[in-house]
Amino acid sequence: LGTKFPTKSSQVSSTESSVKLQIDASSNEWSPWNPCSVTCGMGQQERSRDCGSACREMETQACYGKPCYDDGIRKKKKFSWEYQNVIPDSTLRPKDFINPEKDVCKRWMSCNKDTIASYLKRAALPSCPCLYPLHLNYNPKVWDPQTKQHFNWLEVDLKSEGLYAYKPSAKFCIRSKLYKGVQTLASQMCCYDNEFKLITRGKGAGTPNLISPEMSPELHHKLDINPWIICKGDWSRYNQILPPDNGQNCSTNPDDNVILQQRIDSENY
Repeated sequence: LGTKFPTKSSQVSSTESSVKLQIDASSNEWSPWNPCSVTCGMGQQERSRDCGSACREMETQACYGKPCYDDGIRKKKKFSWEYQNVIPDSTLRPKDFINPEKDVCKRWMSCNKDTIASYLKRAALPSCPCLYPLHLNYNPKVWDPQTKQHFNWLEVDLKSEGLYAYKPSAKFCIRSKLYKGVQTLASQMCCYDNEFKLITRGKGAGTPNLISPEMSPELHHKLDINPWIICKGDWSRYNQILPPDNGQNCSTNPDDNVILQQRIDSENY
């Protein structure tokens, strides 16, 4: 009964002092990088540091493991849907305005080149990340070094949007989300190969969307997909008007020999 316990105030004061010292000591020090999230292929690793009593800053980077055992098989395998000359369904009946005796694609290119270039310039779209941002499922923000700000991105469902036909060599695609104060309804689309690297050219490269399907799937189909159809899937012509973004100067992908074969295939589409 005669034992005296420390008062509550002294306990709190001691604890607060200890916490403060710990925060001050580690506020500028990054933790070690976590182990890579995968054992083969490309993954990501994280590290963090305190930035205040209720704040923790996190940083991520790509990491590479040894090649996965099936990578060689996957690269050699030809996907059947790449060679079936798929013409996607369209509620606008594209066959009604495809005239085999006239180069409708050339007409679309000549009539829209300057207008589309001016429109995309006003859109101020973000640049494509060189590596697929693996954190999108829990953090949609991606830093854009070109504009020095964050943009929100979302993963694209390749199957539901028919991108297995429109971007046949793409393994993943992402699209920038519309944001407040934007002057247009355009969005940036970036596509990646099975090594998570940006496809910068060719049939699988992502191209800007004049109308984001986030706003209107119907207008997106009319202005972005129908031109691909009237050009009969010739990406070399379509991409002249809607060029893939490589504002971050990512490595050219795919190689020249792959592009050459894709050009030959597009001429025989």
